[in-house]
Amino acid sequence: MAYVKILAINCRNDYMQTAVEYAVNPDKTIEERLGIAGEYATDPGKTELDEVRYASCINIPGIDDATETMMATKRRFGKTDGRLGYHIIQSFSPDDNITPEQAHEIGRQYAQELFGDFEVVIGTHVDKGHIHNHIVMNSVSCVDGHKFHAKNGYLRHVMRETSDRYCKENGLSVIEWTSNREMTQKEWFDRHWREGTFRESINLDIRAAAGRARSVAELLVGMENMGYKVDASRKHITLLPPDGRKAWRLDKFYTDDELKLMTEGGGMARMAARRYTLHKTKYRVTRGRREPQKLTQFQYMYLRWLKLLGEQRRQPGRTYIPKAEYRKFDQYKKQIQFTGEHGLRKLSQVISFREGEQARLKALNIEKYRLLGRKNKYAKLFEAHKAVMRWTPIITKLDSETQEEYAAALAVLKKGGFENDAAGVERLRVELESEILRNKGGRMETQERIRMCGSIEKGMGLIVPAVKQAQRERETETGWEPERREKPRERDKDIGIER
Repeated sequence: MAYVKILAINCRNDYMQTAVEYAVNPDKTIEERLGIAGEYATDPGKTELDEVRYASCINIPGIDDATETMMATKRRFGKTDGRLGYHIIQSFSPDDNITPEQAHEIGRQYAQELFGDFEVVIGTHVDKGHIHNHIVMNSVSCVDGHKFHAKNGYLRHVMRETSDRYCKENGLSVIEWTSNREMTQKEWFDRHWREGTFRESINLDIRAAAGRARSVAELLVGMENMGYKVDASRKHITLLPPDGRKAWRLDKFYTDDELKLMTEGGGMARMAARRYTLHKTKYRVTRGRREPQKLTQFQYMYLRWLKLLGEQRRQPGRTYIPKAEYRKFDQYKKQIQFTGEHGLRKLSQVISFREGEQARLKALNIEKYRLLGRKNKYAKLFEAHKAVMRWTPIITKLDSETQEEYAAALAVLKKGGFENDAAGVERLRVELESEILRNKGGRMETQERIRMCGSIEKGMGLIVPAVKQAQRERETETGWEPERREKPRERDKDIGIER
């Protein structure tokens, strides 16, 4: 079984930068970057140099001259810009027990058939648990100077099918894969959700942990006991499965309300009824649409005269309101609700409220680091408890290495005084996890209130000058001036004049 993928080599591709950093010095020119890709395919650390070097080339005099030969071809045909080349990776399954010689021969025949008019370097890597070929090809043909173009479906219908044909000829297995468009709804559901998928296995673990938990914190502790790495310090809680590469967000499986419902007493039964109960839908049968009737001659003449005389009123078109205005309206509505809930009537009250929330956020951040420091303090004890809870049910089936880890975990519990009180460690973990979740919820709410106060202050900074400007314009148009009363002068008082 061989899995094939193709990567473009150019100065803006993230893969190229990764290949440069992995191979040698990244501070190279574009020509040297192409050389790095060619050298990476036949890297001495990746190929077996002691006896046989599983590396060869097509249309190139020697492997050492591969990069210069490819760049000379580009300069000869005046095509030194754009994509410099392509990197094809052909990976074989360890279950096929393929030899390096056989894998290299398959890669060479594969490259000769598909890219016979291009300059190609083939290197077979044997340093991993699975043997794989790296095929680096020039994007410009050395025969006619045309660039390589892969049309839609070329990777699937040409490259992968050709690789599968060589695998079948050599007695290797083939990946039977069907695209989403070619399968039925049931087949798609079975692939993406039912048992056997990675996502469903995580979902089953979550439901199993929720069945033994009485709170969300206990659920997270239960997931850690199963070998998951739980990160609850960020906005979204993530779960990293044992030996997994990708962390999954918990809210992609269940919302916060659903998790609370699952962890309450009898919550799993209500959750199952809530999520999987089928409701019977009633449909009302309506009569089909009637065909429009043909106008009579009198009706036609009447409508014709209305049009000629201009008395037919047209329906006015709808006024288009930009989406930005809808967003502003929604923001203003939230601001009004916020000021009403907290009794804010003046801008000075908003500023004072924001300063109080900032002080509260500072205190929550101090508490956050205190909780994280406390968690780091008990890190070894918690890791030992996780190992004991994970391996105890299957202690008789563990290999020698895992049994040593289990014994080391028991020693850590004994040193901490919890040799016969594993439940005490779990209570400590649940208590600490609950405090971290409470702190995170408080910080998120406080940050949201601070952002709302900031948006209100910004809006007031725009509204107040606009109101004053409108008031001045109104006074200028009407000629209105405020009444002015003159103070009585001393001379007027002396002569008895009153103003």
